[in-house]
Amino acid sequence: MSKDGGHWGSIGHPKVGKVINVERKGEDSATMEIEDPKARILKPMEVALTGIVEDALEGGVESLQNTHPLELCISSSDPELREAPFMGPYVAGSEASGCFVHVDGKFRLFFQPEKVQWIVGLDPKSDTGFLYVETNSPFADQIKSIWRVWRSNDWHQDASIQRKQLATSKECKKPPSPRRKRSELKNALLRQLERSPVTFLYLYGKILTERSTEFLREIIKNPKNCRGLGKIDITRMRMWIEGKEVELEAVARKHRLRVKNRRYKKMVELEKDGYFEDSSIQRRAPDLYNELIARFASRAKSKGDMKIPSRGIQNKPKQHQVSTPTKRLSDLLLDRCYEKRGFPCGVGEAKATGNLTSAEAAARDVEIGQWYAGGVDAKEASEGDRRAAMISMMKDRFMQGHEAEIDYEKIDKDERLDDIAELARAAEEKWFDED
Repeated sequence: MSKDGGHWGSIGHPKVGKVINVERKGEDSATMEIEDPKARILKPMEVALTGIVEDALEGGVESLQNTHPLELCISSSDPELREAPFMGPYVAGSEASGCFVHVDGKFRLFFQPEKVQWIVGLDPKSDTGFLYVETNSPFADQIKSIWRVWRSNDWHQDASIQRKQLATSKECKKPPSPRRKRSELKNALLRQLERSPVTFLYLYGKILTERSTEFLREIIKNPKNCRGLGKIDITRMRMWIEGKEVELEAVARKHRLRVKNRRYKKMVELEKDGYFEDSSIQRRAPDLYNELIARFASRAKSKGDMKIPSRGIQNKPKQHQVSTPTKRLSDLLLDRCYEKRGFPCGVGEAKATGNLTSAEAAARDVEIGQWYAGGVDAKEASEGDRRAAMISMMKDRFMQGHEAEIDYEKIDKDERLDDIAELARAAEEKWFDED
């Protein structure tokens, strides 16, 4: 086991077959013709590790800081605890260490995998000590939870106990130089990941994505992959995965909200320019416009044009062209409902004519009722209700990203559409989170 932590079991690099021909294509590349075709096949473990490294490269590994905390201090504002012998600086032997040593050499700050706690005590092999903190952080310098202290024969929460970073290592491993060729950079990161995965996560975990969490979950499922790792490292890796997934989901949720807000602001701008007026809707959604507006106006006009026939002359009422919609209102609404569920357009129409179960039929009726004003049939609704329903559906269509003529990518990235007050609140929350 290396001083930086455990390492993976042997990844068993695939054997290279007999090289029968080499063709140079430049300084950095060459192709090899290998006799054994199986030599080109990478094992799942190697594919996963390579995927994690590529994720780090795409995340901008060169931009990370070159120093990392190796010295922490446990302190308290409580006079009774301030002078306790276990208070004071703790030094780690390496980045991402699971054990820090007090400067007097007697006490330890260590991670206990069974209890998932960081403990201040005498023996890292035990699960007892003077202080402990339950946390979802696999790294000591990221602890934010409230510590507990042993007092009067019981454990008590004590918010006065703080963990502070005292210094950073000047000789810790730095991200590989950006001046190196990508192939060299990739190989250096791969060696580091193979040697100490926990250290790799500590150094580069902030730029990794969901892709890496999926790879890591698959790796640690197989005990053979973790033969060189101890229980502490495996537990800390699981904690990192779970914490990263929560972090990524929070980021995704904020992104979805930001996109929704930007689209809404753009929709308001477009509405002022007449984007949801009859003529514009008729151009973009002729079927819907005809179903809710045009056909009723045509019928009303036809009735008004009918005259009483003169004596001896059999006049027929003037015929007006009434365009027949390609889809009925129920089909249009069903399509919209199923689109919201993630089904492709047209499923609603198929469901309307297919074999629906009673539950599906009930759900369909409820959703149609929700989408159309009170579930009233189009012919029984007032013109105002029909127009309001049409505009509502077109606005939802815009928000869902279904307007072909709209550049949603540009809107979603347009910071001009952000709510300044909301941004200020988000910045304040981030500041408190990092404190």
